[in-house]
Amino acid sequence: MGAQARLPVTSGRSEFIRDSEPYKAFADVMSRVMAEVRRQLEAVLGEKENRRAGRALNEALRRIYRALAANPELSPLGLLPVGQEDPRGGEAARTEKRAKTQAMEVSTTKGPSPEAQQSDGHEATPPVAPAKRRPSVQRLTSNAVLRKMKFGNFGISCCLDHFGEDGDEVFSEGSVIYINRDHPLYRREMKNPKTYVLHVARLLTQEIALMKGPENPREAFTRQSRLLKDAFSGD
Repeated sequence: MGAQARLPVTSGRSEFIRDSEPYKAFADVMSRVMAEVRRQLEAVLGEKENRRAGRALNEALRRIYRALAANPELSPLGLLPVGQEDPRGGEAARTEKRAKTQAMEVSTTKGPSPEAQQSDGHEATPPVAPAKRRPSVQRLTSNAVLRKMKFGNFGISCCLDHFGEDGDEVFSEGSVIYINRDHPLYRREMKNPKTYVLHVARLLTQEIALMKGPENPREAFTRQSRLLKDAFSGD
């Protein structure tokens, strides 16, 4: 039994006989084991990378918010309220939306005005205005990193995802900014803690400057330069 479990070796005893049936069965089992090891290792590394990316994105957004507060005329979605310094994220936006919904529900329980009564005594149904659709973030992979930053009553969503080495470094759709984590420059800067946040901030301010609708490239570069200067001033 023990002899049957051994893998046949060459005459020099330095290599297995690879075309033998025992070795083929062994190689098949080990390939499945190594595939599972690689899958779990990639998952662990992916979680670690996501945490780093999330921290860098949070820091970049915090700095950009500070720069926009100092330069409200550069905000692409309207001026920041005076005195607002809190860079609230997605949860704050959802809380505000729930509060508005509750206020609307309370107002509708007070009953219709006399003008809302039909001639037969039944209440008329008030017309419902169509809701405005906001751009939704399209995640390509399950480990995409998503953050939101609010400007007054509006906001910008930022998504770090995988778009391939040949994909664009950064692009935007509506108020959603996508950063390509597979781009060679991103992969290089991600390894350098001193420049990682600056790189992410550069990409975000680039798209924010373009959202404002510059008349020419020079105006866009000037806006981006102002935002980056104020975002990292004092460091």
